[in-house]
Amino acid sequence: MAIGYFPGGTDWDHQRFLAFCSQRGFVPKGWFTGEHNLEEAITRLEEGDTLVVPSPHAIGSRPVAAAWNYLRAVAKGAQVIEMERGEDVGLSIVAFASTSSRGAKVRQAMAQRALHSRVLGRSPFGYQVGPENRLQVHPQEGEVVRLIFRLYVQERMGLRRLAQHLNSQGIATRSGRPWTVAAVRELLRNRVYVGTYHRFGVRVPASHPPLVSYDDYNRAQELLTRRGGRGGRRQSQEVAFLLSGLAYCAYCQGRMVGVRRYQRWQRRDGLPQENVYLYYQCGSRLNRSLCDYHTWRAHELEGEVVRRLQAGEAETGSGAQERRTHLQRLERLLREVSQGLISYQEWRQKGLSLIEPWLLMDEGIARKMLARWDELTFSQKRQALLRLVERVDVWDDQIKVTVRG
Repeated sequence: MAIGYFPGGTDWDHQRFLAFCSQRGFVPKGWFTGEHNLEEAITRLEEGDTLVVPSPHAIGSRPVAAAWNYLRAVAKGAQVIEMERGEDVGLSIVAFASTSSRGAKVRQAMAQRALHSRVLGRSPFGYQVGPENRLQVHPQEGEVVRLIFRLYVQERMGLRRLAQHLNSQGIATRSGRPWTVAAVRELLRNRVYVGTYHRFGVRVPASHPPLVSYDDYNRAQELLTRRGGRGGRRQSQEVAFLLSGLAYCAYCQGRMVGVRRYQRWQRRDGLPQENVYLYYQCGSRLNRSLCDYHTWRAHELEGEVVRRLQAGEAETGSGAQERRTHLQRLERLLREVSQGLISYQEWRQKGLSLIEPWLLMDEGIARKMLARWDELTFSQKRQALLRLVERVDVWDDQIKVTVRG
């Protein structure tokens, strides 16, 4: 099924849209022309549908506005196609953000520089820019990179313990910040440390001195896959916690992260027993050895949040400010993808995660769901909380729930 959205569309545009649908095998579902009908067009979209537009400018006068509306459609399971080119509008939006033809020429020139292994932008941790703009090993940072790979591959130290170890030794990142699990994982994933330079779609092997061997790098990837794989206990934990991304430590303003703790014992008859306990804990303490040990049992914190929502005991936040913040982050992501710092798929994934709270159900429906909370699935509960809750500030003995304005 296809919906056409042409802000200044004419009968001729409509006929072109119908012809396009016929060529692609789409069944026309709707046709919208007014500038204020974009909301209705997106609302009508269902999973598997296609939104057809004449250009990225149709869904936003600025790249960030076009990206916001594009991602809203994609999040509903639809695709958005530019009729003239017959391709995904997201690609045109990224080009739109690169300031048209001049930006394309600049990117082409930078890709040529990458082919000659010349550094573009900031050098990766562990390296510095040497003669002829080529990477050379940074003496101190290079040793840290080697240490991280040795502790992870040879001594089998986990990501969290590794980050804590680096911070306890006073070893900081280049920006002076403490190490996090994400920062350590990103470093271990980076092929730059085996001598491969990758920018603007150009991959140049053996372009600079490696810091680790291919064997150690490959072992690290195997461990990362095994420990983060879908089949084991270490699979993504966020899905098990209703307040993931919503709860914050009131002492340091860091996120409260979900933690599983396993307890094993043996019954008197010899049968092994196991139980799992779920907690929220200050992420700054857990990942970077900062702050203090602030923790809540998951069911207690989640239950108290729901109780306050049901009783109307939550404060009202500023939804407009939150949306502006999200737009600023989306604009930054656009700059990164247009400059080749992240891939197109990374941009889409991060963008969808960023606008998730704005894609969900109507507020009235979410509030009605509170009345039958125990009947809901985990997914329904999660969607309702994302729609209603802006943040939860957590102290050791109290919380503050702020709802979206």
